[in-house]
Amino acid sequence: MVQLTDGTQLDGFWLEDTSTHIIFQVSGESKPRKLKRAEVEVFELTFPSEEERIAADPNWSVERETQAIAQYFLPEQAGEVEVVRSKHYIIFSTASGADRVAKAMEEIYKAFEKTFPFEEPAGAPLLPVFLLKDHGEYTEWSMRSTGWSREEAARSAGHAYRDYFATYFTGGADATMYHEAGHQLVGNRLMLNGGGSWFQEGMAVYFEDRWKKSTRLSSVASGMIKSDRYTKFRVLFDVQSLLHSVGDSTRGSIAGQRYTQSGTIINFLVEGELKKNFSKMLDELRNYRGNPSKGDTAVDEHMWDTIFRKAYGLNIDEVEALWKEHF
Repeated sequence: MVQLTDGTQLDGFWLEDTSTHIIFQVSGESKPRKLKRAEVEVFELTFPSEEERIAADPNWSVERETQAIAQYFLPEQAGEVEVVRSKHYIIFSTASGADRVAKAMEEIYKAFEKTFPFEEPAGAPLLPVFLLKDHGEYTEWSMRSTGWSREEAARSAGHAYRDYFATYFTGGADATMYHEAGHQLVGNRLMLNGGGSWFQEGMAVYFEDRWKKSTRLSSVASGMIKSDRYTKFRVLFDVQSLLHSVGDSTRGSIAGQRYTQSGTIINFLVEGELKKNFSKMLDELRNYRGNPSKGDTAVDEHMWDTIFRKAYGLNIDEVEALWKEHF
């Protein structure tokens, strides 16, 4: 923990100490801060326990591998788990195609880096992938790991949660792998875990669509706009979970429409007239800390009004208008 002379408290961990500066990695930020010694009021250095040290090991020591197997697999499965490493991933597999999946994951990684360029974080940990042998085993595994009901787990072909991605062997990379691995990389390489459900799903939908090399998002967006069958941005941005959007229309489920619409918004921000400032928009989201109160009469603006205004000089409604014009 670091407390600055202005009263700001920063949680994270120490990286380096020089005669003039402290290099400190703030939790949730992608790059370390270089703090002048003169601006540091209090500096508390705590050392992790042995268990925390093992869990934080970016290179996945044998101890950490053993911990993960014990945590995520049944005792009778432990002896069947094969561990395969690649440049960016560590695969825990009960299927026979772990090597093929490791290769596919590296292809996904390269595609994601090309779609959403990022600097490799210093000391970036290997990303865990849990590869189950079939859909039945995946369903049982997901129920134990996420707390889902059997019905919820059975509806899924793969999911990303915190740092891991889980799926079952289908022979190689498919749309589900690109979508869910995209979620994993948004959180663990772009360091973006917020933004709301629309943003997280929109990024994954757009990445999946790019892999398919399709024009589906463009054509669907055009149809949505012409028929006035889309969710207003201010409503969409406040939906806590697109997956649990309730209702159906003559064109399918509301949830499905909102997933697709979110993908079209990311498509527009990446490829449309605002594309030059897309990386700035991601930076503003990454650094967003809320709106400080300015008094009892002040009305805080929506998070995305703040982010769009700083990145583009526009509010939500103005970005929505440009999205409509673009498609």
